[in-house]
This record gives sequence, structure tokens and C-alpha cells, in this order.
Amino acid sequence: MWLWKLSWELAEADDYHPSSNKEKMGQGIPLTDQDRLPWLLALHQVINRWQNSEQCGIVTCSALKKYYRQLLLHGNQYKLTNCCNDSSATKTPVAQDNQNNVLFVYLKGDIETLQKRMEVRKGHFMPAELLKSQFQILEEPDIDENCLAVDVRRPASDIIDDILKAINKM
Repeated sequence: MWLWKLSWELAEADDYHPSSNKEKMGQGIPLTDQDRLPWLLALHQVINRWQNSEQCGIVTCSALKKYYRQLLLHGNQYKLTNCCNDSSATKTPVAQDNQNNVLFVYLKGDIETLQKRMEVRKGHFMPAELLKSQFQILEEPDIDENCLAVDVRRPASDIIDDILKAINKM
């Protein structure tokens, strides 16, 4: 692992899923926005704790939608002003206070490449057949989301170098 280069904490998002989410995915049932909400808010608390203590950290997370990424940044402040089920609702922006010190890294890959990688992993609660449902709801990050997009087909060392360069520019 390359975290030693940064001496940062790591929060693996899978560890923050409630058991009900893990069971649901294990049965091949895609999660809904409502299923993901407690998980995303728990991850927001991790990010918030790091920011409040001026620590740095890395959260690995499939933040598939812009709404999810905003929840990670702003937590309940965003949730209370932006409902997740009513697409006709007006989306209210919230303060950008912590967005500048959070970098999203979008590991961009095609479904075939990611499917192959998922099929060889052992002991994970999410079956590879759920990948298609994630691609169906994926909203690629916008230019305004402080995001670095990297192609997962590139060598890992090159991806890490790109991430470290982006972090150093922050």
C-alpha cells in the first residue's frame, strides 16, 4: 500500500456499511439512495473529524452520484436542503467551506475491466453482478467537484504519482 508515503489514516468505506446493506448486496440486490444514506453520513463524520483535528486521510468509497459526494462533504447540512428521492425538488447549494481541502479521485474504468477485477477478489460481500447497477446510476464528477479522474488501466504507480501530484497542489 502507498499510504506510507503520506502517513495518512485510511477509512475503507465498506467497513462503514450497516450489516443490512452488506446482506442486501450479498443477495445481489442493489442499494437504494435511502440504503446508502446512513453509510454516506457515517463517512462524512470521518471526514469531518479529520478536518476538525487538522488530520489528513483517505476514504475509499464508491460515491457514484453527485448527491453522494455532496453528502460526504456536507453531511446533514446538505441532506436537509436536498432530498434524495424528489428529482423535481430544487437543489440548494451549501457553503463550500471544506470542499477545497477534499480531493475526489475518480478511478475511471470500463465495465469489462472492473468486472474482471471484481471476479478475482475473494470474500467480498458485493457480488460482481451488481457492478452493472452501479454503472447505471453513475454520475461522473463535474468540473466543479474538485476531482481528479484517472484511468484504472494505467499502472498503479502512475496513478499514485498523479494522485500525489494533485494532493501537493492543494
